[in-house]
Amino acid sequence: MLPLLKSKADGEMGSRENVIRSLHHPQPLAGVQVLVVDDEADNLELVQFILEQAGATVSANTSAINALQNVIQFKPDVIVTDVGMPEMNGYTFIQKIRELPQAQQIPAITLTAYAGEFNQQRYCQPDLIGIWRNQLNRTN
Repeated sequence: MLPLLKSKADGEMGSRENVIRSLHHPQPLAGVQVLVVDDEADNLELVQFILEQAGATVSANTSAINALQNVIQFKPDVIVTDVGMPEMNGYTFIQKIRELPQAQQIPAITLTAYAGEFNQQRYCQPDLIGIWRNQLNRTN
């Protein structure tokens, strides 16, 4: 048996029953506030839809500058940001977030279409919890 699944008294967090229940919960992100930033409206809407279907409350922003203004008021539990944005890239945005005392510890995930090994190493920052390569096909 995995240590994570040690049997605990019924109703305690981490009990086998709660772990199994959470895996089958229709809204596993219920109560989680997510700040999402992407300058591509289609990508932003897709991420917002997926997160909201999972129960998250989402603040969707097409501009990193607007998102910076919203972060203190919205108080997100996690930030999801695109890397390649015109006004301010995702890493500069996260650096600006880290300068705010109230937001320094908010976990961040970056989305990127930059698929190469060089870019993955370049953009892998120690304070990020994940990098997701955007595999959506764009047609112009």
